[in-house]
Amino acid sequence: MTSEDLFSSDLSEDELKLQNGHVALLGVDSCCVLSGADEYVPNELKKNYDLFGQKLSSSLGGDYCVIDGGDHGLSKSEHSEKFIEVVISKLKRMK
Repeated sequence: MTSEDLFSSDLSEDELKLQNGHVALLGVDSCCVLSGADEYVPNELKKNYDLFGQKLSSSLGGDYCVIDGGDHGLSKSEHSEKFIEVVISKLKRMK
């Protein structure tokens, strides 16, 4: 794997919209959930995680949430419970 992360954080907002915009066009109500301490995400990206979350969710036409302290697998119950809260909240807002 190269230094490029799997999230394509090197893409501009326009490039992300080109790659992900079809989701928004389909009317899919998306939510990007990012683990704040994800061991697979480069530290450089995590320094601006909120900005990246905004950029990624904007390209999808949705919103985002960062689960502070959560690892990739949300192995602690407090983090997995937060994820469940986010999903339930999102489902309640769906039509």
